[in-house]
Amino acid sequence: MTSTEPRQQRRADVIVYGAGGQVGRAVVAEARRRGLTVTAAVRDPGRAGVPRLLGVGVATTLQTAPGIAVHDDPAFPEAHRTFSLGHTAALDLLHASPATLDWVVVTPPMDLDRTAPGTGHYRVGGPHVLGSRIAQADLAVAIVDELTTPAHHREQISVAE
Repeated sequence: MTSTEPRQQRRADVIVYGAGGQVGRAVVAEARRRGLTVTAAVRDPGRAGVPRLLGVGVATTLQTAPGIAVHDDPAFPEAHRTFSLGHTAALDLLHASPATLDWVVVTPPMDLDRTAPGTGHYRVGGPHVLGSRIAQADLAVAIVDELTTPAHHREQISVAE
């Protein structure tokens, strides 16, 4: 390859866990649109044996201030707190996992708009609230971008428009 030739994107075989859900279906569609080979999984992801794990988090685990998650607000609905704490426990397990496991949790904001057309653009931040919304199609683009060109390792990131 010469410097005038376009850089080849690295091909990847992708396993999408939760592929039966709304975001999972969008990720599968985006990955296939890009010509990736996709294995869609809906249960028991622990058996895949892949060296990189990419998960989709929930916005309520993002921080509003250092060490303070959305679900820590006293006004946060108690009925949803247990669900959010379960996602926090999963993040804790990932942080405690062996260094040989490469992982990233991509976390959208609270307003995940299923009907908005994708723009192909998004912003990426750390484990804090970054923005108020993102189109589901743009979340799928962000996820597949991270799958094909890993930029984050062993961390939770946020994405927003």
